[in-house]
Amino acid sequence: MRRKRKVVLALGAERKSGRAILRGIARFASLHAPWVFETEPPFYGKYPYIEGVDRRGKALARLGDMGADGVIAFAVNEAQAKAFLPPGLPSIIIPVEEVVPGCCSIVEERYAVGSMAAEHLLNRGFKRFAYCGLNQTYWSRIREEGFAHRLSQAGFEPDVYRPKTWSSQTTWGGEQRQMAAWLRALPKPVGLMAFNDERAQQVLEAGKLADVRVPDEVAVIGVDDDDIICDLADPPLSSIAIDFEDVGYEAARQLQRQMEGDEPSVWEIHQRPTHIVTRQSTDILAIEDKSVAAALRFIRSHVADMITVQDIVNAAAVSRRLLERHFQRMLGRSVHKEIQRVHVERACELLLRTEWPLRQVAEQAGFSGPVHLGVAFKRVMKMTPQGYRDQNLPKKPDGPRRRAR
Repeated sequence: MRRKRKVVLALGAERKSGRAILRGIARFASLHAPWVFETEPPFYGKYPYIEGVDRRGKALARLGDMGADGVIAFAVNEAQAKAFLPPGLPSIIIPVEEVVPGCCSIVEERYAVGSMAAEHLLNRGFKRFAYCGLNQTYWSRIREEGFAHRLSQAGFEPDVYRPKTWSSQTTWGGEQRQMAAWLRALPKPVGLMAFNDERAQQVLEAGKLADVRVPDEVAVIGVDDDDIICDLADPPLSSIAIDFEDVGYEAARQLQRQMEGDEPSVWEIHQRPTHIVTRQSTDILAIEDKSVAAALRFIRSHVADMITVQDIVNAAAVSRRLLERHFQRMLGRSVHKEIQRVHVERACELLLRTEWPLRQVAEQAGFSGPVHLGVAFKRVMKMTPQGYRDQNLPKKPDGPRRRAR
């Protein structure tokens, strides 16, 4: 009988990201690997500050005594990984402060998340931008880089939150006043990206202290789409969804290769954004031009209807030539392209959140049918609607595909 390998999981389940990665690991194990799991406390404690590293590191130092065959775990940095992981132990690392060289690691596709947040805020007409992260973390730095990169392409630069005083002993109560002062001083209106949902929630709380209105003065978007955090936030928080479950599945696959004596087939397991779940925190159009703002509101309020450029002209109550000129100046695209972009954005949401056939998706996204949807979708997204659905839903290589609901 094949021996069950012992796999230690030290990544935590208190956040949606951790739970989804664990689901992916469990799915792989149920299909391929007779594993027995042992869980360890996460490497970092109460968000957002890294604390108790020595205590948690000592817990992992028991790996050799535990008879672990492999581990999937957070590691703060290279020094900690070397100190606490037995030499040669098959492992998958999730970096906290920095990527650990020579280890198979879960990392983020460069620019992808930050660029998606920037695009979301640009499409809402913002001309001023800000980023609130946590410099001590790898995830914050790479998302800031992507956000700034996309904004630079559009001719903008974000104002980045840099606390004047910070240490591992800093409490949220102590930092909140600094963040509130920063928010108060930002030129408004401003589109703000926080590096994850918990940081975004802190921005919302600091905004109350600073007496700034969200989304009217500061529109806020987070990352991870942790629905508990996002739905309970005030106002509800827009967020970028990540393919965490697929990441967990691939991490388990690469760990299995190592435990069988092979090298990983990839040394970097990329997690990628799939879509944005828009909630009230970015439900605004920061457009000063009244005719363009009226046109955009009409397009968004008729996202499920087949509308024409003339319908938009009538809603904006200006000439078509003037409206087109204003659209090009404010958004850099024509009225027709904006109609198409918003309808395709709606189709993307329906493809991932429902199991509807393409015919029904087309009807509910303002297209005459699947053919019309396919032509517009390929023009905007550079792929077919079915290809988008297949690429972004959690994959089940050895069984029926999982459909988003």
